[in-house]
Amino acid sequence: MTNNNITISGDPGSGKSSVTAILQEQLGYERVSVGLIQREIAASMNMSAVEFNRYMETHPEIDHECDRRVAELGQRQGIIFDSRMAWRFVPLSFKVFLTVEEQIAAKRIFGDTNRIGESFDDIGEAVSKIRERRDSERLRFKLQYDADLSDFSNYDLIVETSDSSPTKTAACILHNYYLHAEQKPFRRQWLGNWTESEEFRLIINL
Repeated sequence: MTNNNITISGDPGSGKSSVTAILQEQLGYERVSVGLIQREIAASMNMSAVEFNRYMETHPEIDHECDRRVAELGQRQGIIFDSRMAWRFVPLSFKVFLTVEEQIAAKRIFGDTNRIGESFDDIGEAVSKIRERRDSERLRFKLQYDADLSDFSNYDLIVETSDSSPTKTAACILHNYYLHAEQKPFRRQWLGNWTESEEFRLIINL
């Protein structure tokens, strides 16, 4: 493999931050979170994540600066990127997309008291705001880069995380990452009730 970086993209609430933290511990790689950087900027401007996404729709310079930094870091080795668009700006990487059911995503985000810039009164509001944020991001990146985040052909591996813990999701990613590094065939899409399969039980016992 010419580059050992990993890029993790995915839906809000799919577990990107938790999974990248586990991968960092397992691999000893550096971790870069563009979402955390953006949430900190939003907090400094007294904006929620949704408000900041709307703001970025008309202020592309914020995305461009983040993407420039990601592309620059992508020239190095041993980095895990938690970023919606890193798959595009670090093309020589193992590209992962995490997907999750909307209601489960809302429950995760609603219950995360450490999350910067996102707080909701109830699950219904969380669902609405997550949907709005997701649609805003997809529109923004379509307009700026003609890139479709929901196009699975952009990624090497797609993992459905609704019924999976971050530890199991990270184990699935690691297993397929090693197969990819060894240029061995691997299953690209882990969707549905994959946590109960014999193949997955072998993976998490590695």
